[in-house]
Amino acid sequence: MIRTEPMTKVFKHWQSLAIGAILLALNIYLVTAASSMISDATTAIQGWAVLIVAGYAFIAALYLATTTISEHSPLPQVLPGILDHSKLFIVGAVLYAIGYFLISSGAILPTNQIIAQVFALIVGAGLVLVSAIVAISAALTRLTK
Repeated sequence: MIRTEPMTKVFKHWQSLAIGAILLALNIYLVTAASSMISDATTAIQGWAVLIVAGYAFIAALYLATTTISEHSPLPQVLPGILDHSKLFIVGAVLYAIGYFLISSGAILPTNQIIAQVFALIVGAGLVLVSAIVAISAALTRLTK
């Protein structure tokens, strides 16, 4: 027998999921744009800035999705949290940017540099995971002002 209670709870606040999906789509678009910018020396700084904004969008999307299962899940309570947790989200966004860069550059290393490739992929994936944990932990804790 399938229990529908968790799914009912998640889809009860479908607005958060919809906005999270939009933010995740924005993340993918920004990551694509940043990848070409970082490889060009004249736009590398702008590329890193775009990648950090993409990381913030990624964390905000995960935050919105995770809040649907927390006790403070209605959208009017959740949206201010994206700005209230801004210091934490910025740190997570920087970690996301570094992690994504390591993953994308590690994947294109030649096969004779297997140790560097593995190191870049593992560290990059770890940093992206830490940024995801930032979003999830922020969603499951209540801010005290």
